[in-house]
Amino acid sequence: MPTKKAAIELSVNFLVIILISIAVFGMGIWFTQKIFAGATKQQETYYQQFEDQLDDLSCGNYDRVCIGKDTKRIDNSRAAVFWLRTLNVLGDEMNYKISVVFSQAFDDSNEICLDANVPPLLACGTWLISYNENEITLPNNEDDKNVIVIVAPKDAPKGTYIFNVNVCYGSAIHNNNERCPSNQNKDNPYGPQQKIRVIVP
Repeated sequence: MPTKKAAIELSVNFLVIILISIAVFGMGIWFTQKIFAGATKQQETYYQQFEDQLDDLSCGNYDRVCIGKDTKRIDNSRAAVFWLRTLNVLGDEMNYKISVVFSQAFDDSNEICLDANVPPLLACGTWLISYNENEITLPNNEDDKNVIVIVAPKDAPKGTYIFNVNVCYGSAIHNNNERCPSNQNKDNPYGPQQKIRVIVP
């Protein structure tokens, strides 16, 4: 009888050890997942900060208008985010608006497949272009950053899509206002025209 009792106690102890081992193993997996999840999130944060710093480094201190990283690769239905920096060196407060319009597209053989006369809206689905279309006030010697988001449609063919970006201010007092044709009395281009390139692989 004592032998049977000892066997039962041994079985119970063995079962307890197994349960404790499973619990410890589960906690270890959970803890490891938390560590990796935190590391991945931290890595994404560092990458975004690094990308923002690269954008700043690629813009000169005295560039009136600048897009830091002007080429991005995205899959269909994904978004490309660009930063447009504007520096006011007019000597007075400036009111300006941003203009982003489609220019050209090249297929994956680098042949022109679209131009401004055939919008991507008709040729390869609806592109979503999002940015601040309101009038922006910028004090003298201050700079401003605005985000431009371009979303590739799910049916966009492979290729490179180019968009013209202009900062427009003032009224039409010159003969070079084709860059700002529809900005409601903001017809003067400020700084050089910028190009955004979106590559759909």
